[in-house]
Amino acid sequence: MRREGYQIDVIPQPINFFTNTMVENDGSFKSPPNSVNPRAFVELEALIDLICVVSSCPFDLKAEGWTINAGDGPAELEVAVT
Repeated sequence: MRREGYQIDVIPQPINFFTNTMVENDGSFKSPPNSVNPRAFVELEALIDLICVVSSCPFDLKAEGWTINAGDGPAELEVAVT
């Protein structure tokens, strides 16, 4: 954001709408199969001006026990701004 000329004082936590991820007691991550159906969607309404960063799946690597990217990997993401 700084490269784009924005000074960010607070870094918000991301919202993950479609991933079923848990943190185990030992600090490791667990990702059971995703229960979200294909073509699922989220509709948001901005009540103030904002900058929104969107990612389909920034961790697109295959990893043992990490089933999020099983099969064909991350799904495509469509964003519509109206």
